[in-house]
Amino acid sequence: MRLIVLTVLLFSACFNGFGQITMTSESIDPDSPKLKVTGSAVLYQKPEIMHIDIIVEVTDKDHQNCFVKLNDMQLKFKNRLVESGIEEEMIISDSKNVEENIEWVDGKDVNKGYLGYVFVKVKMKNTPENLNTIVDITNEDCFNFECYIDFSMSPEQKTRVNKRLTKLGFDIVAKKKKEKSSEFDFKKVVKSKYGFVNYDIIEEDEIYNKNKRLTIKPKRVKCSSTVSVVWEVVSK
Repeated sequence: MRLIVLTVLLFSACFNGFGQITMTSESIDPDSPKLKVTGSAVLYQKPEIMHIDIIVEVTDKDHQNCFVKLNDMQLKFKNRLVESGIEEEMIISDSKNVEENIEWVDGKDVNKGYLGYVFVKVKMKNTPENLNTIVDITNEDCFNFECYIDFSMSPEQKTRVNKRLTKLGFDIVAKKKKEKSSEFDFKKVVKSKYGFVNYDIIEEDEIYNKNKRLTIKPKRVKCSSTVSVVWEVVSK
């Protein structure tokens, strides 16, 4: 069994932020003084979802026999996953493929018959227990398939992170506004804007294999956003 770790989205529970205050001309009334306050926030958090792609493969000298063997092996593998406790709706298979099995031997192409394969995709909660369940099954003698592993945030997690980033950004704006309250009277809000969320990988994968149990620490990704508010102000 060969294990390949792909791109991941990782966020830890840390937070960084900073604020900025600038004079601006943004308004319907260009003659009225304005103050633009900007708050930028960064969050890191562990991804909740793990995606595993398994390549189910069979070989045979005959094209039709190869297709039948692939169909039987795919069903056998899926049933084994379900027996291990994985929900059936979390297991998705791509279309089956059967093609000539050409190998390079002694400097030339040799036709070994036919190769049948299909990608079986499993989506599950990101835990060491779930990971090792899949790894153990794919490493069984009757299977011995390759695994490709990826990570991502769940939709619910993305919603939580974006809401928290927005709140943190506005909290920074409120703090910077308070710092200027001795200099200005803040009137109506002219404009407010919530910036895009950006993701940047900032460290490599780490894979641990202790007592034959596999643990993967995915790449860390920085998630950032910006909130800007423009007020009409009057100097005190």
